[in-house]
Amino acid sequence: TYTPAEAHIVRQGLAYHEMGHKLYDVLEVYGEWKKDNSSTNRADWVANEKWPPFIVQHFGNLALDGRLEHALKLDYPFTAESLDFVNDYWAFYAPTNEMDLTRYRQFLMLFARRVLQLADFYEFDADVIALYDEHAEHIKNAIHATSTKECLEHTRLFLEAVYPQLLEWADENEEADKDVDSSPKDNHEDTDWLHDDI
Repeated sequence: TYTPAEAHIVRQGLAYHEMGHKLYDVLEVYGEWKKDNSSTNRADWVANEKWPPFIVQHFGNLALDGRLEHALKLDYPFTAESLDFVNDYWAFYAPTNEMDLTRYRQFLMLFARRVLQLADFYEFDADVIALYDEHAEHIKNAIHATSTKECLEHTRLFLEAVYPQLLEWADENEEADKDVDSSPKDNHEDTDWLHDDI
C-alpha cells in the first residue's frame, strides 16, 4: 500500500521510464532479437545457441531498461529519484533473506538489481555473485551502448557466458522447463510506437 505521495512517485517514475523507451530504444530491433534468440527446444539450450523465451525476455528487456534509465539519469537528472523508487518498491523490490530463493532465482534477481544499478539487499549465494561478476563487463557495455542493437549484442554475449551454469542450477529444482511457457506478455509488444522510425 502506498501513500498518495508515493503513488504519485510511482506513476511519475513509470512515465519517465516509458519516455526513455521512446527516446533511446528501437523496439522493433528488440522484437527481432527475441525471435532470433528464443527456442522451446531444450537441445538449443544445452548447445547454448538459443534460450527459453522467458530467459531471453528477462535479460533482454532488463538490459534495455538499465541502458535507458542510465541515459535518462544522465540527460534528465530530475528523473533519478522517481526511477529508483519504482525499481526498489514497485517493480524489482529488494528481496528479503527469508525468501529462500534457489541459486537460479537468485541469479535472475541479482541481474535485475545490478543492471538497474540497485543495491544488493539480499544475501546472495557466493557462487551467484561470482558468476555475475566474472561476466559483468558485458552488462556494463550494454548499459553504456550507443544503440538498442549494440546493447542487445552485449546482452547476448552475457547470456552465452552465464547460461550453461544457469541451466545447471535450474535443473537442480526442475525450474528450466517450468519457465519455458511462463513468460508474461511483453509490456512493449503492443505499443503504438513499436515500429516508429527512431
